[in-house]
Amino acid sequence: MIEQHPDRTRLFMQWQQMDWSIMVDPFNLLNMRVVPCTLAIDEHGIIRAVQPRLDRASEFEDLFVQQQFDAPTEPVIARKIITQAEKPSDADAHALSDYAVALTLWGDDTLLDEAVAVSEQALSIQADDRTHFNLGVIYRMRYDSVYRQADDFMQAVNHWTAALNYDPNNYIWRRRIQQYGPRLDKPYPFYDWVLQARADIQARGDEPIILSIEPAGAEFAAPMQNFDAQLKQSNPDPDNRIYQDTEPLILADIVVVPPQIVAGESVRVHITLRTSQDAHWNNEVDDTLLWLHEADQWQIDRPLQTVAKGDGDTSNENRHFEVELRSTSDMPIGQQLINAYSLYYICEDVNGICLYRRQDFTIPIEILPDTGRKLKDGG
Repeated sequence: MIEQHPDRTRLFMQWQQMDWSIMVDPFNLLNMRVVPCTLAIDEHGIIRAVQPRLDRASEFEDLFVQQQFDAPTEPVIARKIITQAEKPSDADAHALSDYAVALTLWGDDTLLDEAVAVSEQALSIQADDRTHFNLGVIYRMRYDSVYRQADDFMQAVNHWTAALNYDPNNYIWRRRIQQYGPRLDKPYPFYDWVLQARADIQARGDEPIILSIEPAGAEFAAPMQNFDAQLKQSNPDPDNRIYQDTEPLILADIVVVPPQIVAGESVRVHITLRTSQDAHWNNEVDDTLLWLHEADQWQIDRPLQTVAKGDGDTSNENRHFEVELRSTSDMPIGQQLINAYSLYYICEDVNGICLYRRQDFTIPIEILPDTGRKLKDGG
């Protein structure tokens, strides 16, 4: 299972009452380019063949089914590297990338910073789709940890996009971007089954496995051919009368998926608002708003977005918006900037003043020349 979040696989197994083991491979270590994939695994758990020719039954039976394989005499290389702390030569890019993967898989979250640094070192020596994809996975893992840095999600998307640019026919690279990307480029909803799974598990009298990272937004969204009929939404602060958050008390992380498109394609913009220092949301008033200004040659799906206020009088959770835009077919090449702002109620600190504030920001989207590379479904 090529899955960034293994506990989602566990929830699916619980739902389907699967009592056998499933290997989760977030880094695509098997180098699969398409799915589904058949693996021949021996009695010791060692993969002996990938995509064997099952149409040649007698040959497969002779080469695998009737064979008795010797047990491995040493641990797998990833575990050996970690236990012996054998960092590869600084000149071997692929060995460094593999070492970073080992740090991530066999270490704990405290090693994620080192894994990022080693992967960046590998990339500086030799850039290819495998190194970029691995680094993207590690950045996303750090984003999901307590060691998150503000640009980790954006870095993950950038490296997954670079991997796809190296190999545009790789199904796995493409799907990872589409997981967080716009509905106009989705092959199917990725995690729409989660709610049904929980309901069915509870109906059986069981407690669903708790997910460390809840799927949301793009991960639930179903594909569509065109945006819905444009709603008549009004700019909540057209004259810029709300005072600016100059501190700022709220920090905005902006991630565009994919970060680069050709004219005529669409993007999904992820905007996460998080409190800074001792600031906290004031939940005694209204919800948090996001507004995207109209822009020439862009169609915006629902320019006014809302995130409901949190529980209790105050809270410190991240508030996440997702909005989609589609460019026209004659969009100029180069970086395009979309202007947006958010309105929110925020308190300065535990006993501080509570304020209604506005924060303006820009969303950068890169338009590339159309050389035949379009992020369409290659799977």
